[in-house]
Amino acid sequence: MKWGQAWSVDAIVGVFLFVIIIISVIAFSISRSHVEKVEELKEEGESVFSKLSTGELKLIQERKVDPEKLEEIKNMSYSELKQKLGLRNDFCIYFVDESGNLIYLDESGNVVGIGSPRALINGLPCNGS
Repeated sequence: MKWGQAWSVDAIVGVFLFVIIIISVIAFSISRSHVEKVEELKEEGESVFSKLSTGELKLIQERKVDPEKLEEIKNMSYSELKQKLGLRNDFCIYFVDESGNLIYLDESGNVVGIGSPRALINGLPCNGS
């Protein structure tokens, strides 16, 4: 009887250790993929700023927004703009003033940015859809 009891305790300890190792591996891989995703998003953000500061989509000139270029970009479809910016992830381009207040892109106060309607800025969809 004692041998059977010892085997049961060993089996329970073994299963417990196996579960702990599996959970640790999963947690590590999730953590690592999260860090990689953050890095990817950071790189895309820097790329968007660069593309909006230079070249064909030059929206920002001398630290100011070009109103004509802003209208041109606002009139592009989301997928067209996403392709021109070379992005894989959803995005929203929005503006704030010196005090950090959101600048609306229309007079009705419904459009807070240019980009994905799935992105929320201050609880509002980015493009007002």
